[in-house]
Amino acid sequence: EGMAMVEIYLGDWQVLFGNSEAAARSYARANQLLLDAGIDQLTINRVFAEPKLLPAFNFISSWEQALAGLDARDQPSSSVEDVSNFSFRQWSPQFPYSKAPVDYGADDSLEMDDEYAIFSFNLAGLEEGGRWHRGRFRKGVSSPRDLELLTINFREPVNRMELENSILNLNFRPKLEDGAPQSVNATLSYQFAGE
Repeated sequence: EGMAMVEIYLGDWQVLFGNSEAAARSYARANQLLLDAGIDQLTINRVFAEPKLLPAFNFISSWEQALAGLDARDQPSSSVEDVSNFSFRQWSPQFPYSKAPVDYGADDSLEMDDEYAIFSFNLAGLEEGGRWHRGRFRKGVSSPRDLELLTINFREPVNRMELENSILNLNFRPKLEDGAPQSVNATLSYQFAGE
């Protein structure tokens, strides 16, 4: 079980550094190691049924922790089948594109006076993509595709292109079914840090 969790984190590492083939191999090996440890495929699929925003702040070293985390607060919640919901709170105005560490600040629920934007997008498994941003070509794996702004609430003008680029730079552990990456639709509530 421990080796399977190591393979999951190796797959996450490969996603962060743009190597989709190595990530797919790691996720498939993790699935096989869990099966070899006597865990049934349905339970494995349930644990990895939702994508996860990377880097993952909560290190899970055992299968028991993974099972306990099914109902944890940081898991995305699904209100509609095959739609994953994520919340991203900026760490601070000085780090606008960094996620706040676990339990930094308060809860992730939106208040009417919060500054936020809600986007929808899809995640196409471990599909590789690239785009130009600030004069550089950026390659991404398991990054948002078909980004669409649903709602925006800001007191001051926001550079929408920069905001969208910051979201397109996010990476996700894909939904895994039988160890294979799957496509999902998702929404992201992007909250700006308070002053």
